[in-house]
Amino acid sequence: MDIMNQGKHVFSQLVEFLPKRVFDCIVMRYQGDKYIKSFGCWNQLLVMMFGQLSGCESLRKIACIATAHVSKTYHLGFGRSIITRSNFAKANANRDSKIFEEFAYKMISIARSKRITREFEIAGQLTAKKYPSPIRRIVYYSKEHRRSFTYLTNSLTTRAEHIALLYKNRWQVELFFKWIKQHLHVKSFWGVTENAVRIRELF
Repeated sequence: MDIMNQGKHVFSQLVEFLPKRVFDCIVMRYQGDKYIKSFGCWNQLLVMMFGQLSGCESLRKIACIATAHVSKTYHLGFGRSIITRSNFAKANANRDSKIFEEFAYKMISIARSKRITREFEIAGQLTAKKYPSPIRRIVYYSKEHRRSFTYLTNSLTTRAEHIALLYKNRWQVELFFKWIKQHLHVKSFWGVTENAVRIRELF
């Protein structure tokens, strides 16, 4: 990989963003490195990341790339031992996957705390005249759906979580009315409260 910023590999620079101390605590809790002298869980994590970023499709390819970079593996964080297909496969087969799963959710949690929120004004002359107030753009990561959602709102002070929850509840209401139209012969509701709507469902 390319070298920049005082001789550091690009991959090494990316790794610096990872909270290694958090990962080490998780490894200790699951005793992931017990009796391990080389190629620990941290090394395994970095090799997996390197393989993913390099577009590797097999353990053999990852091992080949690691061998080609054998003089740099220590600086890339892969450890001092030679990475072979067999020891990599053994690590993947025997180590508790919860170590990496828990760390992944931790990283997601960190990402969620750094949500993107930005205010802007509509640029179109006609549209801007109709709606001159600032608009807020929120990017929210949903752990449940494992994807990001983008929302637009004119509420500049409400927390991002609350905005996302309001949109989620609004969607649930739309799904509820869609279900009613498909399954019930209800032309009108005999009340506007939630309780009145629920009772109307029964008749």
